[in-house]
Amino acid sequence: MKNQASPIFWLACLACASTALATQRLRHMVSTSDQDVSHTRQTQVDVISPHRSPSGSFSGNALDLLSVTSALMGLARNTTDNVTNKELVGSMQDLVDEMQAHIHASLVPEQEYLNRIYGYFADCTGTLAEQQAAAGLQNSTVDEARSAHKVCRSQQAEAYEEWASCKKQTALEAADCSGWPALKATKVLDAGAACLQTTPGETYEQFLNRIKLYWTQELSKYEAMKALCSNSAEDPCAPEKAKLDRKTAECTVAQNNFERSFCDQAKQGNRAWHNYQECYRIANETYTQASTASIKLLSSKRLDLGASHRIECLLKVFQNSHNAQTALEECKAMDHSDVMARLRLAIKEAPPPMLPPLPSSLPGQSGFQEEEYNNINSTEMMACQLPFAVLVR
Repeated sequence: MKNQASPIFWLACLACASTALATQRLRHMVSTSDQDVSHTRQTQVDVISPHRSPSGSFSGNALDLLSVTSALMGLARNTTDNVTNKELVGSMQDLVDEMQAHIHASLVPEQEYLNRIYGYFADCTGTLAEQQAAAGLQNSTVDEARSAHKVCRSQQAEAYEEWASCKKQTALEAADCSGWPALKATKVLDAGAACLQTTPGETYEQFLNRIKLYWTQELSKYEAMKALCSNSAEDPCAPEKAKLDRKTAECTVAQNNFERSFCDQAKQGNRAWHNYQECYRIANETYTQASTASIKLLSSKRLDLGASHRIECLLKVFQNSHNAQTALEECKAMDHSDVMARLRLAIKEAPPPMLPPLPSSLPGQSGFQEEEYNNINSTEMMACQLPFAVLVR
């Protein structure tokens, strides 16, 4: 603010110099002072951001209206020129009206500034909604991955049943091969002993037919056991086991895809809430500082307004129709608190911050195992770590 002569100096000029010139200088001084206050505050409104708190005290820029009041009281006691008094009263009344208008108008940019800072809370909420909507777009990806994993695990269970059934059947067949080593090692002489067995009254033809049937049966038994047991070193269930292994590997990949998509979405939501809480913290600090400064400014403006009404009252002293001493006493006793109280700023309470719900279980946690893999197979889960710590309900 530019250096200016004190109001007392200019009011003294009203008593000893040209009234018109002195009044013009005083009007310019008061008007410029109040305009500087408004301009400075508007500049703060234009450049303020939620990342920087308002600065600057404007109480020192306000015109010292109490000095003006004191000077008028001195003039009222000492000035005797009726013509000068009449001109002074008219000029000062115009000046008082102008000052009061400036006092009221100077709070307009302050109110706009407060409203703009208060709007930062809504900006934080809007940004949170946008980021949550972006995270919500991942719902279909997570659902598809979850479904693919469940289908794969179901197919894995079927492959396992096929392999288990094969192994069971193989175990039964292995029990039937218990006599194969002995049969395979049978000596020809031992086998031929059957030919020496005869039946009383049996003809030779009957003997040949009996021996033929016996050896046919023995050959069939030998060939069947040989086919069943001679390849026991090979796993007869190898195809089923290979199918199960392929499906297990596929399901491991499907599980990893599901857990990764779930974790990515959780991180995106966590980041959205972190950004909101940081945004709210800055907005709340800025609004608190702005509110405190506005309250101080309002108090200063109310004092200025009360002083201007005191000046207006003192102008009666210069009117011939009033007793000067009586008018002075009335002005000293007059209470302008009601008028001052009507000068207001709408300073709202800061809205309470929103808080996210309790986070759901994440991959790598027992709760996730219970919620997602309760009735299906799963391999070792990946670990999901959220990047930010946020306040929750």
